[in-house]
Amino acid sequence: MVEAVSVDTTGKLGTGDGVSPATRFLATMVAYAIRAPNILPAGTSNQQIVATTPCIVETTLALSCGQPQTVVVSVDQNGVPGRANSSNPAIAEQRIGFTSLAGLLPSVSGQQAYVANTCLLSGSCTLSVALLSADANGKALGGDFVSMEGSGAFASFATQGSSSSPGTSESVSGRSLLLRLICVSHSTAVKDSIARYQLGLQRDQRIFGKLEEFKSEVGNE
Repeated sequence: MVEAVSVDTTGKLGTGDGVSPATRFLATMVAYAIRAPNILPAGTSNQQIVATTPCIVETTLALSCGQPQTVVVSVDQNGVPGRANSSNPAIAEQRIGFTSLAGLLPSVSGQQAYVANTCLLSGSCTLSVALLSADANGKALGGDFVSMEGSGAFASFATQGSSSSPGTSESVSGRSLLLRLICVSHSTAVKDSIARYQLGLQRDQRIFGKLEEFKSEVGNE
């Protein structure tokens, strides 16, 4: 069974390429990056992160499925799509982590890692976006290569920024991988880092439960 997910509200394929898909458990939600006028809001010219709820599971099991919901998650506080490209989504539960060159929050610029609560699977909240690549004081560090733990409670990102570990005098600088705790009750409040790993050059990471697996050029990792 194959289902196209980068489609507009009429089911027509996007007029631009849909790339970097990330899938929630049982394919109940899919996130991807796309630059397609017929899927994105009018006047949007940059690549955005889109989340959708496909019907492939219901169709496979011969169950009824309503109209798939689709929402742009790479938006600013006013719900406006970013004015620069967003890419590389990662998904867990209702949360989507991604990288964006658009300053989606006030006083934030450059390439940053963000986390969004889509609310597609629940009508009890509204779409909201928070900065993931920040230190314990909320300072934007710059970030990319977002990875999400299965429950959506933890997320990691790579950064070149410098910061200090909360509650210690330890300084972290150079190319680093930071693991963050996302407040579950307030899904876009990013709390202090709970672990930091000094990397020579971070290439890839995946979170399994609360453990982090990563590749590094540091010989002693």
